[in-house]
Amino acid sequence: MPDATQFVDQAILKQLETEQAHLKNLEKMVGQEVRRRRAIAEALAKYSALQTQVNSDIGEIGKILKDNGISADLVNRLPPTWDASVVQLLHGEVQLVETGIAVLKGEETDDPGADTVFAVVGKIERLKELVSKDEESKKRLLDLQKQISETTGKAERLAKEIENIDNRIRKDLSQKEQHRLAYYAEFFTALQQDENGLRELYAPMQEAIGRMGAGMQFEIDVGYQIDFRPWLDKLASFFDNRRTGADAKRNEIERFVESELAPAWKKGKTEEIDVAFKRFLAAVEPVLFMKRFAPQRTSLVELYDWMFSVDHISLSYKVKYGGIELEYLSPGTRGIALLVLYLLMDEDDTRPLIIDQPEGNLDNSSVYQQLVPYIRKAKTRRQIILITHNPNLVVATDAEQVIVATAERPSTQAYPRMTYFAGSLEHTGGGNGFGTREAVCLLLEGGEKAFKERENRYALP
Repeated sequence: MPDATQFVDQAILKQLETEQAHLKNLEKMVGQEVRRRRAIAEALAKYSALQTQVNSDIGEIGKILKDNGISADLVNRLPPTWDASVVQLLHGEVQLVETGIAVLKGEETDDPGADTVFAVVGKIERLKELVSKDEESKKRLLDLQKQISETTGKAERLAKEIENIDNRIRKDLSQKEQHRLAYYAEFFTALQQDENGLRELYAPMQEAIGRMGAGMQFEIDVGYQIDFRPWLDKLASFFDNRRTGADAKRNEIERFVESELAPAWKKGKTEEIDVAFKRFLAAVEPVLFMKRFAPQRTSLVELYDWMFSVDHISLSYKVKYGGIELEYLSPGTRGIALLVLYLLMDEDDTRPLIIDQPEGNLDNSSVYQQLVPYIRKAKTRRQIILITHNPNLVVATDAEQVIVATAERPSTQAYPRMTYFAGSLEHTGGGNGFGTREAVCLLLEGGEKAFKERENRYALP
């Protein structure tokens, strides 16, 4: 009878051959995926370079056309429309290919039954240990070992190729990151230039406000408006909370933004923002972040887009009164502020101005101290027509003419009948007559008796 161990050896050797063939097939698939990833990455780089070159050329062409009298509307129609999702989708394809390569290669801890390079190599090594000491089997085993060695060499070359590709991609990513940092700094430089332009634009207004005196407490506030909280809330979407250390990393990034990055934004100094943002990049470590904390559905491009976004940063300019923005003042104080601003800033306008009851929601002290002086000043260069029930706006403003309107409702008609008479404050009826002065005292003060009762009650020295 044939030796049973011979059949066992033959079966093992056959299994070795089968596994070796399978290993070659897996390596071939890995090689195909590596080449595919390289081709996509190169195409993506060329596409980005094409975008940059085209945009640059269009900018130069637009400048030439503008310099030669072509309308801005026509020039603005020159730039082509790029689909912003293309780059993101291509990056997604690269990540999918990388994931496929990782799945094919597997890990040393893979289950023996797994269909990966590591698992198959492990099977081959275990089968070698079972091969008998027979010379013929040894020879065949040596042949298999040679094939394994060659395959290992190919795997090492593939690994080296993958490493070279990764290094090249990292280098390209580093360059892109530096370019984005430069554009990020340019945004704040432009914002700072806009701020300086606004300050220069509103300098005459600030000077005019300064001439009003300290009593009015006006100021023009120009600065950055930072609404970083909604931006920071988006950070949570980049974390897979099942990953170890995800909560600690998120808290670390949030603390850094609140303590260093946001204050640098608010100061508006480009140099400080640049330093703080570079430290922010170092704290996030985007590439390592994607491996350790990000969910599978999130791409590196999305993370970078979030980090470099500036939608939460804008330039604002506001008029303040007493350190408070106009929209937060009481209705009466806001009315005074806006009216006084209008009266003093519109100095070149000499047309008549009609104001309907400016004393609304105001106490008499505010009317007299803050509104009357500026009406008196404004009426020296334009006609001011006031509709009012406030004595300070008639008497204290030294009105040149007072028009008294009265309404009577006769029995002969359904609607009231309006009558008017006018005169200066100096006009009096004399004796028992009824002149302008008496009409003003009656309608605005309640009459001579009411006026004198208040005067006696105050007993002012």
